[in-house]
Amino acid sequence: MVSDELELLVREYVKLGRSSSRGFHPVECPMCNDYKARGGFLFTNGSIGWNCFNCGYTTRFDDTHGRPSKKFISLLNGFGIPEDSVKAILMRNLAS
Repeated sequence: MVSDELELLVREYVKLGRSSSRGFHPVECPMCNDYKARGGFLFTNGSIGWNCFNCGYTTRFDDTHGRPSKKFISLLNGFGIPEDSVKAILMRNLAS
C-alpha cells in the first residue's frame, strides 16, 4: 500500500515524538516554523494525517485517493523529504 511506504519515508526523514493518547506523533511544524512540537502525524490503517495545533495546517493522504495532494507533498517537502522519493513510491505502485 502507498500509505505504508509513505509512512516509512516519513519515519526515515522525520524524528517523531512519542505517540500521544490520540495517536499523534508530535513534531515541530515546518509550515509555521513553530519552536515547539505542536504539529503531529497520525498513522492509521491506510491513511496518514497531519495537523498543526498552532497554525491549523491540516492535510491527509488516504490510499483510496491514489495520489497525495499538492498540500500533502508540500508538507513532506517542508520536512526535507524529496519529491522524487514520493514520485518513486507512486510509480512503483502504479506499475503493480
